[in-house]
Amino acid sequence: MKNMAPPENDTALLQEALDLSSDAVTLYACVRNGEGHVVDFQIVAMNRLAEQLHGIRLADCRLASVSSLHPDIIDSQVWQRALSVAERRRPYKTTLHHTFPLSNRSGWFRQSIKPWGDGIAIAYHDLTDLIHKKQQVKYRELLFQSIMDNTVNGVVGLEAVRDASGEVVDLRYSFINQTALRDTFRTLPVELHDITGKLITDFFPSIRESAAWKVYMNVVNEQRSQRMEHHYNLDGYDAWIDMTVSPLGDGLLISYLETTDEKHMVQQTLEHARLLETILNTSPMGMALFRAERDEQGKILDLRFVMTNMTNARFAGLPPDAMIGRLNLEIFPGAAETGMQANLIKTVETGEPMRFLLNYDADGIDVWAETITLPYDDGVLLLYLDVTELQNERRHLEQMNNELRKSNDNLQQFAYVASHDMQEPLRKIRAFGDLLVSNHAASLNEEGLDLVRRMQTSAARMQTLVHDLLAYSRLTTHRRAFETVDLDKLLRQVLFDLQEVIQQEDAHVEAQPLPPVKGDANQLHQLLFNLISNALKFHAPGSRPVVSVGGQVVKAQDVPGHDSLKSRRQFVRIDVQDNGIGFDPIYQERIFQLFQRLNGRSQYAGTGIGLAICKKIVDNHNGLIQTSSQPGEGATFTVYLPM
Repeated sequence: MKNMAPPENDTALLQEALDLSSDAVTLYACVRNGEGHVVDFQIVAMNRLAEQLHGIRLADCRLASVSSLHPDIIDSQVWQRALSVAERRRPYKTTLHHTFPLSNRSGWFRQSIKPWGDGIAIAYHDLTDLIHKKQQVKYRELLFQSIMDNTVNGVVGLEAVRDASGEVVDLRYSFINQTALRDTFRTLPVELHDITGKLITDFFPSIRESAAWKVYMNVVNEQRSQRMEHHYNLDGYDAWIDMTVSPLGDGLLISYLETTDEKHMVQQTLEHARLLETILNTSPMGMALFRAERDEQGKILDLRFVMTNMTNARFAGLPPDAMIGRLNLEIFPGAAETGMQANLIKTVETGEPMRFLLNYDADGIDVWAETITLPYDDGVLLLYLDVTELQNERRHLEQMNNELRKSNDNLQQFAYVASHDMQEPLRKIRAFGDLLVSNHAASLNEEGLDLVRRMQTSAARMQTLVHDLLAYSRLTTHRRAFETVDLDKLLRQVLFDLQEVIQQEDAHVEAQPLPPVKGDANQLHQLLFNLISNALKFHAPGSRPVVSVGGQVVKAQDVPGHDSLKSRRQFVRIDVQDNGIGFDPIYQERIFQLFQRLNGRSQYAGTGIGLAICKKIVDNHNGLIQTSSQPGEGATFTVYLPM
């Protein structure tokens, strides 16, 4: 193999020249085979930087083959590049990250391989610190850009544009982030590259006349940051921003946060607060919020006003603001003797709400208050409504009820008298009349007998009237608890009671099953009895009475009129229909009044009370009774009773 090395007399001069280099330089002689191809290299010279970098001294490796020092290098890219430069005689330069095995030094280097005589020169320039600095700068740039692109704040950099005299006449965009770009050019399809380098007046020609421009100029000229709240309307978009303007070189940095939503929220909160204050101060209900005042042992000594409304303040004769922070007993000392203070403290201590009726008769106040106390943190919320008028009306109502009870008692006594004392003389009149007819008929002429018969008829009619009046009065004075009544069974009992009348009139009665209902069995018996007996009674002479009784369950919406009844879900409907003489529809309300008769006594017997009793019974059951009729076409009575 052939090699090449410099003459000995040139070595010192070469070494001196190499040591002056700022690169780590090593000179290699080519080792060629018989065909003249480079197969290895010998170290001819290296400077001190190369010795440090490779981790070997020149004295220990001069003229040594590289492959013997680094057997693994033959497979490396550096070896292949060195062979290529040695063979082709073309220099090669690159930047790479490399680790030197003997020194174990690692870093970024600019590698330069050049032909040198028949050999090559390899130089390494350490770029590690420079690349690290560039990476840090790049990282900072990426971090800055990431912050710029992802922050919710709008960020804008502006550079001052000055005239010949040094006066700032415009501002030039140096950078802007996406948030500011979107906010500033809301309707324009602009990109970052369309903005950077352009003047602010290109987009906002009148900005020099704005308050914001004055702030910008103050910051540029005085080099002091300013913070401001700015309100603007851009293309119909109403916005609020919180802006900080800071000096940046010969320009400024604008950082802002749009606070439109927060501003609207604050405005809404203020509006709600004003609305709440209006509601509180116009409410007829007195309101006050107290905080407990305690001693060192935690015992509640008094309650301090935190809030009060106008209604409560009127009783104190003070404006609400003058009461805040003062003690309750200081303003209302009578709260202790009326029990109000005790109830307020009890609510704080137990944490349980209270509701009570209180007569506050102290401090020049005399009111009845429907009161609620609610625990609130270490305090209590007081709510009350002045019900003095209602209480006075309640007292008046109680007085009227007492008088009504006395009246009912008197009515019961009257009923008792009517039942016993009044009927007794009537029975005697009828008995004496019977004796006159049976024992003294021979001594009486026809006119005398007629007078006796008239007397007995009047007495009988009077007895019936007293009996009916007694029955009507008992509907008011004798009320019993409702229970489930089998109307079908009750109907059979009524028909049995009327069997004699049915036979006498040769009547035909059709009875369908009736549903059960809640009510008073005795009153409902009277109701059916009166309705059916009326249907049997009022028929044309010579005609056979036909009566139909039926019932069904109906929904509330099927009950005609009377919306007050619709709170019930279902009703029992009872229909009593006849083929009798009927009546004019104009009397369909009048016939349910006391002593109302549409026919003479000579035609049809009765007192005019029967249907009034029916109406009273239905009213007692919270129901409805109606009738429909035409003269000569019979009548139908319909009763609705809630289930």
